[in-house]
Amino acid sequence: MKKKKFYRFLLKYNKNHGVLFAPKGTDIRFGVEVEPVVNWENIEFTLKGGVYLPFMNSNTTAYFANEELKNLIQEIIPADYPLEFYPIKTKSEEYGNKIYYLIHFKVIFDVIDTENSVWVVDSIAKPWIDYEKAKDLDFFNASNAINEIMVSDLMKRMMQKNKLDIGIEFKEVPYIS
Repeated sequence: MKKKKFYRFLLKYNKNHGVLFAPKGTDIRFGVEVEPVVNWENIEFTLKGGVYLPFMNSNTTAYFANEELKNLIQEIIPADYPLEFYPIKTKSEEYGNKIYYLIHFKVIFDVIDTENSVWVVDSIAKPWIDYEKAKDLDFFNASNAINEIMVSDLMKRMMQKNKLDIGIEFKEVPYIS
């Protein structure tokens, strides 16, 4: 049986990739992994510097998915998965108002092989995955660092097939088994 591959889910910055900005005074840690998301019901982010894409970053720790990407993720992960989506209003004078979904993990998945990963000071520069811990996962985080969302080859293929990978770079992560 062929083993899964895993990829870091990174933004591929270009002139078209906008950023969602929180209202002035919003805590930079809005939407941080594991901690409860508070005061999200009436918050409205503003699109700046580009267009809406399926996956958006923000000036806080939050990442956002459009409805199509959210639905794809929910289609692939189990119903009891420790991931939640919060509908957040966004606005843009040029592109209109939309609802995006804050992607919020309720756990940090323990999938990193710390022995083989490359460390710089206190953070992992080049992660290695422990295959046995990650083999059943398709969309997950590996730390509370903002750039540690990872996907399986299944999720990558589905995103590409549905054209939900615009502005995304998939960087393969090695694993031990």
